[in-house]
Amino acid sequence: MTKRFTDKNLVLHDFTNEVDVVCPVCSKKTVMTNDKELHRSFIACTSCSYSKTEDHRIIELRVKAYCSNCGEQLTYEKRVHEKQDSVLLRCPACKVTHRFKPKISEYYSLDEVLERYTLWYRENFKGNDLWAYNTDHLEYIEQYIVADLRERNYSTAGTLVARLPGFVKSGKNRDDLLKLIRRLKEK
Repeated sequence: MTKRFTDKNLVLHDFTNEVDVVCPVCSKKTVMTNDKELHRSFIACTSCSYSKTEDHRIIELRVKAYCSNCGEQLTYEKRVHEKQDSVLLRCPACKVTHRFKPKISEYYSLDEVLERYTLWYRENFKGNDLWAYNTDHLEYIEQYIVADLRERNYSTAGTLVARLPGFVKSGKNRDDLLKLIRRLKEK
């Protein structure tokens, strides 16, 4: 019987409510729960009692100005978690230090938080990175790989299936990828 996969038009963001990560203290599996309304992530390891709240807010400070002493152009760009009323910049040409009021941009980024942690479901596959945020995400990828017939529901947004890398879509990797996914699930 033919195994069929029909794209549910899910995007990567649909799998980010809970993300399985490696605890930075004991290296065991722990869950990062993401509150998208509060723009915060909560991590609480049940093995070692590690806990942390991560703020998704990113503040970008930018300065584009000229040195009042020599006219050299000064640029500054930095991502921080707290607003700063001013920044000190030292002119590389004349070595005079100036205080500037930065232009402040504020946004929220779960991706920046996730970069600080190692995903639990991540493995190298023939030089490529196979990863998933959680078991639901891993099983969705597995359903796609195992299917003989893959149907797409085209949407205007780039769905998860549309963005899968070529090595996942390739039929020649099917058996090896399914073995790898089984191994990841048993981890």
